[in-house]
Amino acid sequence: MTCDSWDNQSRFFDSHPDYQCCVFDNRGVGRSSTPSCRYTTSDMAKDVYELLIWLGWKSDIHLVGISMGGMISLELAHFSPEMFTSLTLVSTTAGLTIPPVTAMIEIPRLLVIKDRGERLQRVLRLIFPQSVLEAPPPAHSSPEYKNMFEYMFETSRRKAEAYPPQNPIGALAQLSAVMTHHVSSTRLKQIGDAMKGRIQIVTGTWDQLVRPSNSTYLSKQLSCTMHVYEGGGHALPSERPAWFNDLLVSHFGQCARLVQSMDSAL
Repeated sequence: MTCDSWDNQSRFFDSHPDYQCCVFDNRGVGRSSTPSCRYTTSDMAKDVYELLIWLGWKSDIHLVGISMGGMISLELAHFSPEMFTSLTLVSTTAGLTIPPVTAMIEIPRLLVIKDRGERLQRVLRLIFPQSVLEAPPPAHSSPEYKNMFEYMFETSRRKAEAYPPQNPIGALAQLSAVMTHHVSSTRLKQIGDAMKGRIQIVTGTWDQLVRPSNSTYLSKQLSCTMHVYEGGGHALPSERPAWFNDLLVSHFGQCARLVQSMDSAL
């Protein structure tokens, strides 16, 4: 998925008086380059670090990552915790776990499907619960859409057409990065200690890509708060944008106040 997947958040925070927002495509997807080499989540974290330095963002950053982005965020928080006021990890894992059966069946299929429309339909059914896809479309949408599935498919298709098709090398290299990702319990404790009280975990109980038990494990190892959306799928920022944005604003505010109080005590 490209950075357009964050539209519900980027539009919200772009209009918020207290924040600036940066979204980007990781290596191997969207408008970013696709180097022909082995990808790791730690190398991709260094990509993000270099981007932040180029932007001049060296502190007061709220880092939010979902799925593979959450894995990259863990590496980045371990690499440079002083840059971040808060960390939000969504539908992600510390690594070395077995994905749900549905993911093990569908992901190899997605890698060989050439038709972008068919691939998009399968992706939507993989990351969103059927109850969400069958729900009525947004009130502002065209009356031609019968349900959320038709609305999401068409809007996602139009967005995808603005980008070049993902290079198979990028897809396989990203998959390799996900499969080899691992943040040990020792490193998780170090992250938790460095960002004590400033981490939150978010997951849905219907996630078909990353087992919710991974979020429970992260919450325990990082000693942080976990928010669970009952019946929610893998892509909660898109599935429940108002709920998710409220979580972010609340978390950002609490963490900023915590950092201020810590600075005042020094």
